[in-house]
Amino acid sequence: MRFPSKVSWQQLLTTIALSLTLTVPFLVAYHVNPIPSFYPEWTAALFGLVAMTFLLQRAGTGHLELPELCFIPAGLLLVAALQWLILPDVLPASVALFSLYLCWTILMLILGRELTRSFGLDTIGRCVALAVLVGALLEALTACLQLEGSIGQPWIFSQSSGYGIRGNLAQRNNFCDYLWLGISAALYLRSREWLKTVAAGIGVFILISLTIFSGSRTIWLYSCAIPLLSIWAVRHQPEQKEMRRLLNWSIAALISAVAIQLLVSYVIPAQLATLPGSSAGSRLLATGGSDPVRLVLWRAALITWQEHPWLGAGIGQFKYQFYLHHLDPQLATLPELPENAHNLFFQLLAETGLLPQLLLLVLGLRWTLDMLRKTWSPAHWYFMASLLVLGLHSGLEYPLWYSYFLGSAALMAGSLSTRNLQLNLGRYTMPLVAGILLFGVFSLYIMQSDYTTLEEMEDSQITAKMVVDYRELYQEQAQSLFPSVFSPYYELFFADTQEDTPESLGIKLATCDRALRFSPSRLSVFKCAHLQAIAGKKDAAKLALQRAVAAFPDDAQELLPQWRKRATMEPGIALLLKNFPDTISTTTPH
Repeated sequence: MRFPSKVSWQQLLTTIALSLTLTVPFLVAYHVNPIPSFYPEWTAALFGLVAMTFLLQRAGTGHLELPELCFIPAGLLLVAALQWLILPDVLPASVALFSLYLCWTILMLILGRELTRSFGLDTIGRCVALAVLVGALLEALTACLQLEGSIGQPWIFSQSSGYGIRGNLAQRNNFCDYLWLGISAALYLRSREWLKTVAAGIGVFILISLTIFSGSRTIWLYSCAIPLLSIWAVRHQPEQKEMRRLLNWSIAALISAVAIQLLVSYVIPAQLATLPGSSAGSRLLATGGSDPVRLVLWRAALITWQEHPWLGAGIGQFKYQFYLHHLDPQLATLPELPENAHNLFFQLLAETGLLPQLLLLVLGLRWTLDMLRKTWSPAHWYFMASLLVLGLHSGLEYPLWYSYFLGSAALMAGSLSTRNLQLNLGRYTMPLVAGILLFGVFSLYIMQSDYTTLEEMEDSQITAKMVVDYRELYQEQAQSLFPSVFSPYYELFFADTQEDTPESLGIKLATCDRALRFSPSRLSVFKCAHLQAIAGKKDAAKLALQRAVAAFPDDAQELLPQWRKRATMEPGIALLLKNFPDTISTTTPH
């Protein structure tokens, strides 16, 4: 099925915007603090909103179809609202930002459904696959340019130290995920003979080779899972020659991955000595397939859930909860504080409690069973293969925390939805959709403006006067009708830059409390412990010091000589020195 011979400007705009949503954000090379993923995510949201203008055309009929899966983000929205009303530690700005992601998910689910209703699944699958394949090949090119040394250019991310090539996504597992989305797209396009055999073979070979050099062990999950999916599809639709072609190409992709890995490991290792780090197979053998770090993170998530079973600890609270429990010997094996449980289910379980997970499991199972009962076309296989890659990755990391991966997953899941509800508001449907899209544009404008200020605050040459100016600006924003969703970053900045002195002690302690609940940092935890001691809260100061040392032992080692010099003049520090953990104080000479 093809687009109509006479394409309207709205359909053309949607096609272009949707293609850009699936490619450009993955290629943005700008990843710097305070939020390394801000510009790629903001770009995805911008192009996505343009693509969503298609919903205005569909709303003109008086109704839209809402996939049943929309109840998952809607349920999470309800939990987030209850957390904001009930939980004392929850940060309103974190709830607001999380809510924007959930609204984005709902809109992308609806967009996927409405596009499929209008043009058919094969047409949407072809458009998405072409965009993703082009994006994956361009992403592979950025990795090749990194290896070649063409870094320092604004369009190529500067390869950081450590193993594994990363492309412009700047993270090897995300890089590997996107390239395997491209491999799935290439297999689909080849199955429909929209891609020549030679072109498909070359493209798949390039993408698989670079995923090997990414050092990401997830390649072996993807390369095995996709053939298994193809075997299932052929057994249930044996009459479809496209399915058999998909199976053959899926098996060929698996064999290619193994062959390339063997070639890298045993035939030409000397020529690859200059590549950054080990290959995916080498890392898998070195670790024996186990990952004790993730087991610690999942255990921490379970501990947090046991203490907050119904509503969870609060959106964005995983790092703080890990900080609070880091003195537990079971969790003390990690030298620093993780921001995420590296598993979608455990992360949401810890931060949102049990009820949303039950909703996720029930609706997700209903959707999956519907897919297994359907007669598949190659487009069904393609979207299911892509969602399988994203789902496997979500079990080990957090791709759906990024709007560009989240939007892609929601679009595909919505396109496949068979259980849908009618949103029929008659003539009010279009104004409602228009209002939502305008609110999205307004939110992006505000976020861009606020983030520009955050970037300025990260300047290492910032002066004390600028800190005061930024605090005044932050206070104005906090009192405005639309306070910044980045407020916690302001608080963290103030906590990191404030002096641990008695002046304005109440304000400093309040800043510490808000900043630590957002993100205990190596700069703030020791200052906040000292401020507790200055305030005469001896027990709280001792506990804060223990947590700080456990979380950042190397920083404690560096700080100890400085505190010893200050101890004679500052009683609070003298108190803390007496209570420094033995593992630190005994390793540093007095």
